[in-house]
Amino acid sequence: MKNIKIFVIFHKDIKLEYYKEEILPHIVFVNVNQNNNYLENINDLKLSIINLHDFSNYVSLGRQYAESEVIYNLFRNKKYIKKLDYIGFLHHDMDVSMVSLNQILSLCDKYDVISFDSHIIKDDYNNMFLMDRRKPNVWQGLGKNCYEQILEDINNHQKKEVKIEEIKNKHITLCCAFLLKSSKFEILMGFISKIIESKKLEIFDSDRRYRMQGGLLERYVGIWLTINIPEYYYLKVDHHFHETNLVNSKNNYILTLLKKSQLKLIKILKRI
Repeated sequence: MKNIKIFVIFHKDIKLEYYKEEILPHIVFVNVNQNNNYLENINDLKLSIINLHDFSNYVSLGRQYAESEVIYNLFRNKKYIKKLDYIGFLHHDMDVSMVSLNQILSLCDKYDVISFDSHIIKDDYNNMFLMDRRKPNVWQGLGKNCYEQILEDINNHQKKEVKIEEIKNKHITLCCAFLLKSSKFEILMGFISKIIESKKLEIFDSDRRYRMQGGLLERYVGIWLTINIPEYYYLKVDHHFHETNLVNSKNNYILTLLKKSQLKLIKILKRI
């Protein structure tokens, strides 16, 4: 049987109802909250739990890097991932209770990557998330779409010439929620580590208002997977609050446009 570990990132409690008992031996819960009192109440449970800040080779990136901080530090601390055939990641609010161990093992026999949170690229592209040097600290709006810059960086790294039009109708794995063949993970993280260590993302969110670094890195990971592993399986699981967040994001952008339009109208009326 393949050696599989899925690292579940959490900061408060663990929803055991989200996992079948047969899968729990393959789950490692990663606590990212140094002041998490929940840990005091689960000593009697046979769960595998590690604390991010206890890693011997831990590098603090900051909350703005979200799950990417965990993935980056696991990559640096090989003792947690050595001898694994597949390495996976989930958010604490993702419900995989409908997924069986046999299902996962069977899929690993056929695919190099299994996505737990897949979207059509053009849909996320149309959210207009920015990566525009002319507009630092602006996450959403008119300007250079983050997908344009991300694709440019991947093309430069791999000496490819993939155009956004070629992949717009393909799927992307978001939230870094995937199960990936370990050899592919090593290659992926060789690239992602360079992006993180270059600190090139800092200029886009120096105010630390939007945690853009994490949002951008999940798309770096997603586009890399789309380009380099075109055949993968989408295993749909419930991601609680995800849809709400997407709706709120779009609504906030619409409200911003409306406010700007109102201000322009007021200025025009004052001139009359």
